[in-house]
Amino acid sequence: MSEGTIDNKYSRAFGKIIEAIFEAEEKHPGWPTDPIHATAIIAEESGELTKAAIDFYFKRNDNEDEMMKEAAQTAAVLLRFMAEKGTYKQEKDQTTQGSETGAALAARETLKFADTMKEIKEQ
Repeated sequence: MSEGTIDNKYSRAFGKIIEAIFEAEEKHPGWPTDPIHATAIIAEESGELTKAAIDFYFKRNDNEDEMMKEAAQTAAVLLRFMAEKGTYKQEKDQTTQGSETGAALAARETLKFADTMKEIKEQ
């Protein structure tokens, strides 16, 4: 691979990530403005990737495709997080949406992630 070019395997990977971004934006057009909630989404997707890797490694699933799908989704939400630079607010700037603040929503998402990881560990 020469300097300034991207190997074909990376081109394929980037293509899958771009597809995952379009799918995520269509399914979930909004993106949180509080960074805690936004990073909880990344952690949740990363947890799903970890679960897929565990399933593959321990031969619960012999196909790498689920890992690759989850990897693309994790990369997609990470890129969405980065693309929203400048839109994130600090607590004093947040407005309550419904009965749940952004921090409460992020805490709920983080607990959901922890429960998922506990279930994986128990399998």
